[in-house]
Amino acid sequence: MSTVEVLYSLEELLTRAGADRVRKGRADCPKCGGKRTVAFRGEVFFCHHTGCDFKGNVRTLARSLGLLQPMTPEQAREFRAMREESRQGAEWVVARIRERRFQLYEVYRGLQRIRDGATRRLKLKPEDELAWKGLEYFYREWPWVAAELAFLERGPVAERIAFLEANDAERREKLERIIRAGAFTDQEGKSVEVVE
Repeated sequence: MSTVEVLYSLEELLTRAGADRVRKGRADCPKCGGKRTVAFRGEVFFCHHTGCDFKGNVRTLARSLGLLQPMTPEQAREFRAMREESRQGAEWVVARIRERRFQLYEVYRGLQRIRDGATRRLKLKPEDELAWKGLEYFYREWPWVAAELAFLERGPVAERIAFLEANDAERREKLERIIRAGAFTDQEGKSVEVVE
């Protein structure tokens, strides 16, 4: 078995296979004619139309279209090294996002305790200055935590990576834009509202 390389993205391959309207993880099926029945993500695709067996991955589709390119042993080694580097990079990003999200969850819980405690104190004594300062702190910090947490959970991957690599001022600017808009756009182009 020879080592081969796929030179096209899955979207390009689906278009070459005859799939129409290839966008946002959906396409019309070139085999059964189903409208938007082909779901694809990453390197795999599958037609959800009953009885249709149009499914596979980048390599199987490229092979069926005659688009696989043989690689030399040196190219194969470089390809494996690049794939391993990509895997390690992805693991690093996931670990950084997970770590920051755990930190934010702790801040989130602390802010909720401040809000709840202040609310209880104000029910007993409406002029309680400490309780009012606690609420002031909560409402000043809450939007920042909610925006960053939502963005790190659902933001586009490339933007999350850039956010993690940015300096404090750049991160603050990004969060300020999200807070002003009250939402951001996720990986699939959908609007994600930042709510309490």
